[in-house]
Amino acid sequence: MLDMQEASDRRESRHERVKSEILDAAWDLARERGIGRFGLRELAATVGMKAPSLYQYFETKNDLYDSMYRSAYLQLRERLERDGGQLDLTRSSIKETGRRYFDFCVEDPARYSLIFDKSLPFTPSAESVALAEQVAEVHVFGMLADLGVEDEETVRLFIALGNGVVAQQHAYNPGGSDWLPVMDLAIDLFLDHIGLD
Repeated sequence: MLDMQEASDRRESRHERVKSEILDAAWDLARERGIGRFGLRELAATVGMKAPSLYQYFETKNDLYDSMYRSAYLQLRERLERDGGQLDLTRSSIKETGRRYFDFCVEDPARYSLIFDKSLPFTPSAESVALAEQVAEVHVFGMLADLGVEDEETVRLFIALGNGVVAQQHAYNPGGSDWLPVMDLAIDLFLDHIGLD
């Protein structure tokens, strides 16, 4: 006979497993139809449950989007830290990080739309915002500070260059990578601007 702790652990494990299956199905629907273009009833049917049962895992659509948002930022952090996370401040390593960011953004338009497009009316939780800020602090603001860049306009220039290249890729060749060399060029121009050899 299972003791109460074991039974509780099994319930929790099952809950997390089903929640993960729901998230996977939500991403599939987002990729198929677009982020924000499916309902919770449709999602519930996709995973073989009735809508009221889905609310045991996500009380609102905002809760679902928040979990998706958090998972996307965890994936971005993992991608940017693939080689241990400590970036040496050479031109080639900064460009490699730019390529990783570019690849992350263009390989999954639904994920990009959720975390960067800001067209979906949803509010991330404080926990998710903290994660996003931590990723930005380490991989953007921290790197720029290490390069001696701290003025707001130059930081904004760096962000605008990178995100502008990604936006052009999405607009003119979704799913492609022909703007990747432009990302390298944008980083070179920025590093020339700040005087990095």
